[in-house]
Amino acid sequence: MIIYTSGKLYGVYRDRGLESLYVILREYLKGLNIRFKVLVNDDGWVDVELDGEDSSIACRIIERILGVRLVYDRDLDRFSVWVGRIKAVASGGLIIDVGVVEAMIAAEMVKLQLESDYEEAIAMYGLYPGVPVEIRLYKLMEGGCYAASFSDRFLSRLYEWGATGLSRVLITGATLSMVRRYLRRMGLERYVAYYERLGILEHHIVCKIASNPQRIIQVLKSLSSDIAVYLVKPKPIGYLSLLQTQDYTYGFSEPLPIGFI
Repeated sequence: MIIYTSGKLYGVYRDRGLESLYVILREYLKGLNIRFKVLVNDDGWVDVELDGEDSSIACRIIERILGVRLVYDRDLDRFSVWVGRIKAVASGGLIIDVGVVEAMIAAEMVKLQLESDYEEAIAMYGLYPGVPVEIRLYKLMEGGCYAASFSDRFLSRLYEWGATGLSRVLITGATLSMVRRYLRRMGLERYVAYYERLGILEHHIVCKIASNPQRIIQVLKSLSSDIAVYLVKPKPIGYLSLLQTQDYTYGFSEPLPIGFI
C-alpha cells in the first residue's frame, strides 16, 4: 500500500527533513504491527509505503498528519477537498500545487473568506510559498487551472490560531529540531509558548505574550539564508467563529511541548 501524501522535501535541508520524517513516523506509528518506507519523487513529494496487518490504521494516521495529494485526474470531483501547497503569491490570487493539477484561490475569494484585504490576509495568516493548505476545488478554468477556496477545516484552523491572541513566527525550509536547537543555544527558547508543525519543513513558533517575536526572527534569519522566516499575527474573525468547533484532519495540528523531539 502506498499513501501519496502532501508532504514535500526541498531545499538544502531536504535530507535532514527526510531523517526528521522517519523519527516523526516512528513516534506516531509506535505499537502498530507495521513496516514503512518513505519514498520521495523527483519533485520532492513524499509517499509512504506500508506493509503489515495494521496498514489500514497506519494509513489513517499518516493521512491525518501529512494530508493526501491528488495523483490521478480521475479522482477529481467538483467540490472535492485536497491538501496542497502554496506555490506562489500572485497579484490575482494564491497559486496552489495540489499534485497533478494547480489551483488558484482568487484574491477576491481570499478577501471574502478571511474578511481582510488580500495582502493583509497573506501576512496575517502566513500564506506564503511552501505552506500547506487544505482547499476545495470547484471549477476548471481556462488553461487547466482549478478555481478553489479554503476548506472549512482550514478556516477553522486559522480561527484557532487567531483565538490564542499570540504572535507566531513561521519558518519554511528547516526541520523543527534545527530551529529548536538554535533557539536554545541563543537563549531564546524561554520566549516560546509551544511549537506547531505545519509540515515536514514548515513550522510555527508560538510566542509567549511578553516575548519579542522580532528578536526570534532576527536570530533565525542568521541560521541560514536558505530558510524563510515571517512574522504572523492572526486574528479571529466573525465568519471563522462559526467554524471553531470543527476538527481538522491534516497537519501536525496539536501543539508540541518544548521537550518534544
